[in-house]
Amino acid sequence: KFDSIKRRKKWFKKKSKTNVEEEKKVTEQTYNITIYSTESKSFIFSYTAYKLRVTKAEEIWEIEKTWSDFREFANKIEKEYPKSKLPECPPRKFWGVMDPDFIRRRWHDLQVYSEKIVAHPDVKDSPLLKQFLCP
Repeated sequence: KFDSIKRRKKWFKKKSKTNVEEEKKVTEQTYNITIYSTESKSFIFSYTAYKLRVTKAEEIWEIEKTWSDFREFANKIEKEYPKSKLPECPPRKFWGVMDPDFIRRRWHDLQVYSEKIVAHPDVKDSPLLKQFLCP
């Protein structure tokens, strides 16, 4: 009886170690996106730029995206994977886009969208995602 308990413990330790190693590999292969800041800009019209910190394995870089960039990416991904149930990009808004409360809500919504899209099994290794997150 003691031998079988010992064998089970060894098997469990080995299994646990393997799971941790596999989990680490998966974590290293996926993107992590944090929208850490916004900046209001004006050119011909006013818009908000979202500053993203992207990490993958040991690499960290920062990029800047607008809502339109996210929308364009979402359209491309939807065309590439028409049968997949993809997260929805936050909707367009025509008026009040420079309102601080709206900017905070959209910031949150884009963060949630980013987290879901990089975790999606069809999208996480997509060349379109890599291109979108490219510095």
